Amino acid sequence: MRKFRISLWLLFITALIGLPMTRQAVAQDTPGARVQPYSQRYSLEVPAGWVVNPDEIWGLEGTFIGEILTIGDSADSLQSLETPDPNAIPTGQTLLANIFPTILAFTGTPDIPDNPTGEEVFSTLLGPNYETATKLDIDGLPAVQVRDYFGPPYENAAYTGQTMVVDGALIYFIVYAGEDEASLVNLEAIAATLQVNPVDAALIYDPTQLGTRSPFMLSDGTLQMDINYGWMVMSAGRGQVESLTILPDPVSQLTPFFSGSAGTPDGLFIQVTSQPYDYIFGTADVEVTLDDRNSVLGQALAEVGGNPVLGAEEFTIDGALAVRLEATESLDGSYNSSIVLVDDGQAMTTLRFTARAADWDTIYKPMIDALVASIRVNEPAEMAGTIGIQIGQTAPDFTLTALDGSPISLSDFRGKTVLLNFWATWCTPCRIEMPEFQSSFEEFGAGEGDFVVLAVNLLESEEQAQAFVDELGLTFPIALDLNGDVNALYQIPGYPTSYLIDAEGTIIATNIGPISSDQIAEWVALAE
Repeated sequence: MRKFRISLWLLFITALIGLPMTRQAVAQDTPGARVQPYSQRYSLEVPAGWVVNPDEIWGLEGTFIGEILTIGDSADSLQSLETPDPNAIPTGQTLLANIFPTILAFTGTPDIPDNPTGEEVFSTLLGPNYETATKLDIDGLPAVQVRDYFGPPYENAAYTGQTMVVDGALIYFIVYAGEDEASLVNLEAIAATLQVNPVDAALIYDPTQLGTRSPFMLSDGTLQMDINYGWMVMSAGRGQVESLTILPDPVSQLTPFFSGSAGTPDGLFIQVTSQPYDYIFGTADVEVTLDDRNSVLGQALAEVGGNPVLGAEEFTIDGALAVRLEATESLDGSYNSSIVLVDDGQAMTTLRFTARAADWDTIYKPMIDALVASIRVNEPAEMAGTIGIQIGQTAPDFTLTALDGSPISLSDFRGKTVLLNFWATWCTPCRIEMPEFQSSFEEFGAGEGDFVVLAVNLLESEEQAQAFVDELGLTFPIALDLNGDVNALYQIPGYPTSYLIDAEGTIIATNIGPISSDQIAEWVALAE
């Protein structure tokens, strides 16, 4: 449990910057009504004609999945928040709403209050600024408004502010930026329309309520599971290995979950880990055996501890192989666990359901059975032909400027295997891998070869990129992403990041970090 607490605290420190989500964000025009996030835990009243995006957009992410709302007076205003350029200035009026656990306000303090008041929370978070903050009630809850907010994505905005509302274990955190004082007043008024939607405690563990909120879903959409209204999903990393926790009763579970001195949470909690084949085995081209699956299942069991019950159940979910293992005396010995492994042919995902043994048969096991029955797996073939940045999807096309000043597009290389790389001259791992790219390009792609490296530089001038290319003697195509638009399109989480795209334009592999020539050779063979 402690590993999870540390990871999520780091997410809170970075507030609204994190690993990008891969669900395609779609902004929707609103006629002037209340809008709410996927979880439906709160709502805001938005003026007519404003644009609302309930998906976490590039570069903006919170601790909880499905709790964020990004709102703007136009689509262009929302788009201005997505640039990776640290010097970019947001345009128009925009507002970003999210939820964080109240307990995180007191991390690092010697004493954590059992039921902190709004004043205790705000004074801890704001420090001396609390004295000058505007105190008010919003939806009957303690709240503050503060002019000026210097965090992402508004570091360079001139008129900013923040509104915080405390509701027990949760902080509703709203930040905004406008172009003048009048727009800031308008945004403060929108934030003050926050309403917290009640959750009926009697329905939290009612299996008949499954599907009353948007489903839990892995970022690539390959696995989803129905969950109940009011449940919250925490992220501890959505990179190559995806780690998430589902809390059905967050109001009572968050404090013990995050506080090492407060014990282990009551109720049911679900930890999900998805590992692609190339992470587990070093390559995606592998014949997975029963021993391989048992090894991953054993790792999941070790996470919760306990004594496995003999006789694991094997079954299929939408054609994917699955195994379910029960365990008793988990964690401190007073819990039971049910572990489900799903192998979809590209990744292994484990779901660890854990709850108190005392109510296991009467409350939690029926709920777990219903949850497992609701799991759906999208086969890679179902994603074929769709445009996106996941394996099995068609890579989004783009046109940039090459070093020689001519236009260059990804589609120019249709019919070839493309190693699409995102890099920058200041990136040390990028410098390490570039000679590997050059040697592989010479081996597989020189002349009339059917392999090419297309390296997209982030936000640097032609002179900077050319000096780097000349120094390393690179001869493969270089494209300049001068505005960061293509990096945003591909939701690049870090540098370097690479995609392997086959001759039909389909993404067949991805990698975050430097790649060796041996791995490139494996990728080229995979594309044949």
